[in-house]
Amino acid sequence: MKSTGRAWLNLAFSLLIAVVHAFSALGYMNGQTQADVTAKYEMLITPVASTFSIWAALYLLLVISSIVQIVRSNTPYHQAVLEETAPLYWLSCLLGIAWLVLYAYEFIEIAALLALVNSIVLAFICRRLLAQHVRHHWLLPMTYGTYAGWMFTVAVRNITAVLVKNKWDGLGLQDDVWAMILAIFNIVMVILILTRIRNAFYPLPIAWTFVGTYLQLNSPIGYTGNFSFLQNIILAGMVSLIALSMITYIWNRWGVLPRE
Repeated sequence: MKSTGRAWLNLAFSLLIAVVHAFSALGYMNGQTQADVTAKYEMLITPVASTFSIWAALYLLLVISSIVQIVRSNTPYHQAVLEETAPLYWLSCLLGIAWLVLYAYEFIEIAALLALVNSIVLAFICRRLLAQHVRHHWLLPMTYGTYAGWMFTVAVRNITAVLVKNKWDGLGLQDDVWAMILAIFNIVMVILILTRIRNAFYPLPIAWTFVGTYLQLNSPIGYTGNFSFLQNIILAGMVSLIALSMITYIWNRWGVLPRE
């Protein structure tokens, strides 16, 4: 398939997953929204509902990136990127659509597995972008890095939803202890993944989730500040993730990906 055809398919898949997500968010799947499902399986690390507005920004980035790839599909950089990443992106969209449907119908275990696989596929896309990177190209690394980071945090929270659904006892540990363990796990995994993909945007959506968790812990309709130590850990985690993004940017010689 020619590069232009791959680019048009990227746009078609971007629009398709955005439309399916809109139907899900409006409650047209199983009569409930994603927020309704999330509320059923809430844990201390569940962020405030407004955190999930990031989906709109992500889909806008994906559509814009797809259009840019159509317009510039004949340039050497975009030809190489489309050849290396387009099939993986189509797979990611199919996984995302399946995840949306299964999550809405509360097949939480399968949905969590698909979210995890999707986060891995997107990390592979970031890795392939790293291999093809040319100076001054920042839009695609920013788009896929942000999407990969967000899907990682979605996968983690879906896995915790599985534990809640199955009434896991936490091995006798308190909920706030497990929330702290998960926060630290997030940061450790981000460090490990950054060593492979070198994408400065990857930690930012995870930091955004930490912001949402902090607000939920402090909210009068959330946990009203009852877990002050956990709040401090989450706040420190947010700062650490932003710092990781900045360190990676500097390490890349002031680029989303390493400069030549």
